[in-house]
Amino acid sequence: MTKEPQSHVLDLTLRHFERTVGNVTVIGTWLLTTQRPALALIPAKPLPHYDRITPCLVPLDLAYEWDEHTGDPGSCALMSFQFAAALGMNPNEPRNVIFVTTLVRDSLGDLLSMPPFPKTEKAATADILITDTNTGKSYEAEIKDNV
Repeated sequence: MTKEPQSHVLDLTLRHFERTVGNVTVIGTWLLTTQRPALALIPAKPLPHYDRITPCLVPLDLAYEWDEHTGDPGSCALMSFQFAAALGMNPNEPRNVIFVTTLVRDSLGDLLSMPPFPKTEKAATADILITDTNTGKSYEAEIKDNV
C-alpha cells in the first residue's frame, strides 16, 4: 500500500506582508487548500524546545470571530489562550493573552485588504523545439503567457 504524499496547507514563502511585534511575527499569506488569505502567527525567534513550528492561523473566513463587534469574546479569549501557549508564552499570564488578541485585531485590516492568491504557475501557450544545425542537438521549451 502506497502512502499518499502529505499535502501542505501553508507555504510561508508566499508572503504579502510580514511584521514582527515583540516576540511574535505576523505573516499575511494564503491557504494552499482554498487559496484564500490568512494570518499566520509564529515565534519571532525559534523556541529552543521545538524542532518544528506550527503556525497559529486566522483564515479570512474566520476573521470575524476576532472582531470585537462581531466575534464571541469567550471564543476569542480561548483562541488567544491557545495561540499564546503555541507561541511559547505563558498563557496563564493575562498580559500575554491580551497581547495575542490585540496583535490579531490590529492585523485584521491588512488581512481584509490582501490581494487574491498569486498565480505563480502560468499555463503554457506554446511548445518550441530548437535544433542546432551545427551539432544536431535539440532543445525543448515552453512559452508561457504573462497575462
